[in-house]
Amino acid sequence: MKVSTIALAFCFCFFSYGIVQAQAPDAFCYQGVAASATGVELVNQNITLRMSILKGSASGTPVYIETHQSATDKFGLFSVDIGTGLPQIGSFAAIEWQFDKHFLKVEMDPTGGTVFQLMGVSQLLSVPYALMAGKAQVSTQAQNAGMADTAQLALQSNASAYADSASVTGQATFATNAGQATFATNADSASFALNAQQAVKSDTALVALFEIGDFDRDSTNELQELTYDSVTGMLSLTKSNVEVPLFDLPFSAPGADIDFPLGLAGQARIFGSGDQAVPSNKVFFMTSGKEDFQIKLGTQYFNHKRFPSFPVFSGGTIIKDCLCSGILMDPNVAVEPVLINFGVYPQGYTVPNGKNFVLKSGASILFVTNPDLGLNSTIFYPYENDAYSGSMIFPANTTLNPFGMLPVILTGYLINQPN
Repeated sequence: MKVSTIALAFCFCFFSYGIVQAQAPDAFCYQGVAASATGVELVNQNITLRMSILKGSASGTPVYIETHQSATDKFGLFSVDIGTGLPQIGSFAAIEWQFDKHFLKVEMDPTGGTVFQLMGVSQLLSVPYALMAGKAQVSTQAQNAGMADTAQLALQSNASAYADSASVTGQATFATNAGQATFATNADSASFALNAQQAVKSDTALVALFEIGDFDRDSTNELQELTYDSVTGMLSLTKSNVEVPLFDLPFSAPGADIDFPLGLAGQARIFGSGDQAVPSNKVFFMTSGKEDFQIKLGTQYFNHKRFPSFPVFSGGTIIKDCLCSGILMDPNVAVEPVLINFGVYPQGYTVPNGKNFVLKSGASILFVTNPDLGLNSTIFYPYENDAYSGSMIFPANTTLNPFGMLPVILTGYLINQPN
């Protein structure tokens, strides 16, 4: 089974704990959505993940590999803490983040086994590199100043151990209304350095805020452009392999309804007499026209009626003497135009599994069979009965057969059934 994973977030898991010193966990969070190649989420399913930290490039040498046994929820979402899995190669604590670029390679077995499939490789940017801050060495020359691996906090203090004789952290020291403070609010005296690789000297305190990466000031490696491809129906980001399918949203455009599932924000088009071809890269939704016209299939012409609604034609369809107008739309995988020639379907046309068929035009009298619904050759009269004016929708496993002499041509479109 071909699967894909959609990375949602990296959650920074390096914390400081109050006033006491503590060891920050060597880990960072990874969340994703496991989905099939068609965009269907793998829900409530046991999976196995193999996470590799690669050095230097997306095809670099793995310096650390671990595996996780995880499970998806009802949305296909899973979450693991990288650094806490079962090690296969190397040690997570021994990774030298500061000396090179590092990349995360994600592999998954959707059955919970050990046959892994590559999900993607992406560069680790600022967040995991905060782990390196816990290893930073700082020399201080401040009077009565100490050094701490974790942050010290002094609130509303005039003579605090963390203000007048302030301790210093590799991340930050904070004081409110302090007489002498590091990184202070309303302080009489404070010193701090951003982008510091060296210490800043003060009479009473010293602060060096170690910034690994860009501290989120460089938007070029953080912000990405979200694009939508109407042909593939995918949302994607410009600087990653993340793609999100929108196959189940055929009626999201302005003005969309069952007759115009892609909306009305298209190119207006008029077809006159004689042979007229729908442009090959477009879908044509008729909005008005003659009751009867012809469709050319191969070298033959077939009469066609625009009932119970106005037809839809895919690119390349040739229509004759239509004298009609309509909208040309870009193709979209969420809406699949269908032209049914019952000369090709002598046993009738059956709606595929997982789909709904919206009948647009060409029907006069139909025999409709659906064993799931207990319908056996039930007769529908779309042409002769005003009650059938408008598009008709038939669920999966419905078989349609024409009544009377062939040939009969139907037009319509297929959409995914909701989950």
